[in-house]
Amino acid sequence: MSWLAWSPEFCHEDLERYYNTAQEQLKKLNFNLLTEDELKFLGFRKYSDNSENYLVPLWLLRCLPEGTVLRCLSGRECVVGTDEIDNDVRYGLTAFSLIQH
Repeated sequence: MSWLAWSPEFCHEDLERYYNTAQEQLKKLNFNLLTEDELKFLGFRKYSDNSENYLVPLWLLRCLPEGTVLRCLSGRECVVGTDEIDNDVRYGLTAFSLIQH
């Protein structure tokens, strides 16, 4: 079967299935234990050159395990799965960063 013959519906279903599988696998990670290179590979970026805070990329927000603690740029802490986390995005990054332990 040629991929050129795939219908848009089939492509959408296939991509959605892969994304859902990736989400399930990513939720098993402890993001606080990732190295700087691993965070950058996933799209995390530092808030500033002098900051140790890594802002969460929007695409990854749904993949964070429940209970992950994030810090908003305003300083307030939020818990994934408990608190409301808005999707205010700049350059593909949310206003929330990982709290490195």
